[in-house]
Amino acid sequence: SIFVKKARMGQPMNMTEGLAFANSLISNSQAQKNVIAFQQKIRMKTERGSLSNKYWNNFQNFAKMYELVYPQMVESHIAEAIEPVWMDMKGNVVQEKDAFGLKVEHKLKHADYLLFVDEVGNNTNMKDDGRVGGERKIGSKGGRAQQTVATTDAHYTVLGFTAGTGEPVMCARRSIHKQHR
Repeated sequence: SIFVKKARMGQPMNMTEGLAFANSLISNSQAQKNVIAFQQKIRMKTERGSLSNKYWNNFQNFAKMYELVYPQMVESHIAEAIEPVWMDMKGNVVQEKDAFGLKVEHKLKHADYLLFVDEVGNNTNMKDDGRVGGERKIGSKGGRAQQTVATTDAHYTVLGFTAGTGEPVMCARRSIHKQHR
């Protein structure tokens, strides 16, 4: 990647430069449309269509995680190490100029043996939301539209399990913490 090449030349990019470069790559592309759709879906309050510092930090965490995960997947025969190849978004082997992302170094052999877990948490207290579902409520002129809402803090976490094939497996409640105001 350009990041690795610049680092090898003694001119590594910092996070700000890396994000500016990444944003320039996705500008006016389908990838940027996908970023915008995702940001709208999660109701992200930052500038839409741009990758942020949070994205950068999450990317670094994922990179470290996969450095640990791939050897375990190979050892358990879920994946196999392959000669690194360039691939497009559909998984076809291509030349570097047509590639999407970095070289692929592992092939998943048994996606049905693999589970992904996603942790999602929230709070049922809606007292300070103001905009339920991102929408304003209609009321009388000069008045304030009031809606009956939960005012007790009830934090919860749900774990969603998905098979490597993309099929949902199950959801599990991890914890609930209540605090009365």
